[in-house]
Amino acid sequence: MHADITDDSPELHIHRYTRLLLLLMFGGVLFPNSSGNLVSLRFLHHLEWLDDLHHYSWGVAVLSYLYRQMCRVSMGTQRDVAGFLPLLQVLASERFLQLHPPLPPLAPSAPSPFLPLARRWVDRRGYGREYEAQHNLPYCRDLLDLLEGAQFIWKSYNDELITGLPNYCSTGRIMWSSSVPLMCLDIVEHHATERVLRQFGRPQLVTPPPAWHMIHYQRDDRSRVDQTYMTWLEARIDTWDQRHDLIPPPST
Repeated sequence: MHADITDDSPELHIHRYTRLLLLLMFGGVLFPNSSGNLVSLRFLHHLEWLDDLHHYSWGVAVLSYLYRQMCRVSMGTQRDVAGFLPLLQVLASERFLQLHPPLPPLAPSAPSPFLPLARRWVDRRGYGREYEAQHNLPYCRDLLDLLEGAQFIWKSYNDELITGLPNYCSTGRIMWSSSVPLMCLDIVEHHATERVLRQFGRPQLVTPPPAWHMIHYQRDDRSRVDQTYMTWLEARIDTWDQRHDLIPPPST
């Protein structure tokens, strides 16, 4: 982790470096903002007790934060997007036809590589940085606004691929389809799996109206934290606590 850390390093010294590394990971990888050079200190409280870190649902927090950033960037006044973008890029490259990166075809005798999705694109690219990513947010917004059903690739999660991944990748898999609010500190975003049931190998039903408030994105650390807000937040937490009861029934 660091050249100064050895087997003889004091525990306090190790903990300090660990907290620094985690803070940089939070601010630069998992929860980056659009400033480009600033790291939020809001996670410091959760780094006080390192032994408790594994009790938090970090995947839920990363998704919630990314959903909120995508919500904000969908507005015409936003110029930059933040959040854990590698996850978003892999999803867009695999599912959205208009956002596919330019890739050379495989040789006729070459089998399709059996790899995680992100690695699949890298291995097939084969020509370095010939094609540079374009920072064109308005263009991507227009593409998504004009998206039609046939232009999205619906592909259920592949059991064969999942079993080839480390066990921690499929931990809690039964919860993937649970329709619950996702929380990251003051951010609450809804995991609306009922609108994408085909992703879980189930027939898509007529979707009900959205279960979230239309101006939910305005409820965060920039809003007033009063009793009304706390009551609303407690209700979201209660729903999360019922997540095992909110898994869509299997197809018949």
